[in-house]
Amino acid sequence: MNARTGGDGVRTRLIRGVKWTMLQSLFVAASHFAIAVVVARLLGVDNFGAFSIIRVTGFSTATMAGAGLGSTATKYIAELRSQDPQRLGQVVGLCSAVAAAASLGFAGIVFWFAPEISANFLNAAHIATELRIAAAFILFVTLNGYQIGAMVGFEAFSILAKINVVQALFSLAITYLFTLTWGLTGAVSSLVISAFTNWLLHQLAIRRELKKNGIAIQYSRIWQEKHVLTDFTFPAALSSIIGAITVWSCNAFLVRQAGGLVQLGIFSAANNFRSLILFVPGLVTQVVSPILCNLMGKNNQSGYSRLFWTNIAISAVAATTVAFGLVFAAPHILKLFGRGFGSGDSVAMVIVTMAVIEVMANAFYNSLFAHGKLWWQFRVVVCWSLALGAVTILTVEQYGAMGLAYAYLMAHLVSLTMYVAITYRIRQNQKKECDWDGSVQISE
Repeated sequence: MNARTGGDGVRTRLIRGVKWTMLQSLFVAASHFAIAVVVARLLGVDNFGAFSIIRVTGFSTATMAGAGLGSTATKYIAELRSQDPQRLGQVVGLCSAVAAAASLGFAGIVFWFAPEISANFLNAAHIATELRIAAAFILFVTLNGYQIGAMVGFEAFSILAKINVVQALFSLAITYLFTLTWGLTGAVSSLVISAFTNWLLHQLAIRRELKKNGIAIQYSRIWQEKHVLTDFTFPAALSSIIGAITVWSCNAFLVRQAGGLVQLGIFSAANNFRSLILFVPGLVTQVVSPILCNLMGKNNQSGYSRLFWTNIAISAVAATTVAFGLVFAAPHILKLFGRGFGSGDSVAMVIVTMAVIEVMANAFYNSLFAHGKLWWQFRVVVCWSLALGAVTILTVEQYGAMGLAYAYLMAHLVSLTMYVAITYRIRQNQKKECDWDGSVQISE
């Protein structure tokens, strides 16, 4: 049994996890915002747009390469760490092997085809060199996604917090130094250095955590756990790939318009408001997810239900409170990014509304995650992607950054509606199962 959670109740685990996750999230959120401001002021709105599309390309590709392995590691480690450590060693071995192969494959594709991607898809042939540099960023982000998911599954939030605090300070310093010295190339290179450092720190941490919990990674019989790939990882991977391609395509569609890099720069600056709204709900949900999976593994339905709805309430209150504050502060915050970003205040208002809806969608998604209903998640992502793509095509050419903001707003409305409906269906099925079990026990 995990010494960290073995004798603790749900409330103690939740409070401890939130405390450490809040510490790391404060540093990470502040670091990301500061990095965005630094890069925007040093590069200007046009080159900041170029940096943004390179970063989006990197994250989107890493999301596809990650193939849902981070969430797979979280779910199965949370469920099996106490009940079946030997089987867990095989699952971890499977996840790490797939992550290594996928990261090398996708990073190699971007490196090889960078000139074609930048010229033909982004209409920005001058960023081919920087896009090739970003291939190394894709490699380490993909590898680290599995490791972070594993640490969350162990509820090792204190270790994650310490790593992220160090990483946040290091990333800010290296980004400022490299961008100041080498401009756009330096900014992209700083992404690679930060990603490598982050991967190395998590690699050392996951090795200690596995040893502490008596789990030995096994590679010899990993194919015995292939159902993990078909039932959970494969639908999660399809969801990640479809979502990532859609996000990248919509950003690329904006970039290809007249003044597209400037419009993406404005959108990227305003999109920092989304991170501020997702901050508290995100850190609570990150802690709640493995605990919900652990409660499901122990068949503790009452504890699961209380924690699930508590997370819904916290997410709603936190998101709306921050959103109201940002409505009034938006014009002043955007001034921090420098000249050319002032027109983003109306875009920021749409993003603020979208972010509140996204927070609630993420909270309801926990129901699908904990119950392993990842094929339903695939359906949600398909509908989300269709909505995002359709509204982008209809609005971006005329409205630029504002059109893309409206596209995300409509997409998250679609996903929230579907998550609520699916959660209701899961609860109704659970009630039927409980009623059936009760009738059997009475008849016996």
